[in-house]
Amino acid sequence: MFGRMGTAVLGVSVVVLALAAGLVTHVTYEQMVNPSRRAQAQAHLYDCIAFRFQADAQADFDQDRTDHYGLDEDGSKEKTSSKCSK
Repeated sequence: MFGRMGTAVLGVSVVVLALAAGLVTHVTYEQMVNPSRRAQAQAHLYDCIAFRFQADAQADFDQDRTDHYGLDEDGSKEKTSSKCSK
């Protein structure tokens, strides 16, 4: 059905589509693993109101020092904010 030129174009098209699919998959995976922005629903998942005591906020902060929820206002990575004290 295809001549030699048609087969070559088809082969190149398949390779280009496979590379494009791989690139899209890689970018999607990276955004899932390391999102550049938090999802809107997660923006205020935890704040000081969510914890009864400062020690509870500290325990949560100690599990994940990246401080996604802004519990460490001064950025010291040592203790949670005094605003969580009750």
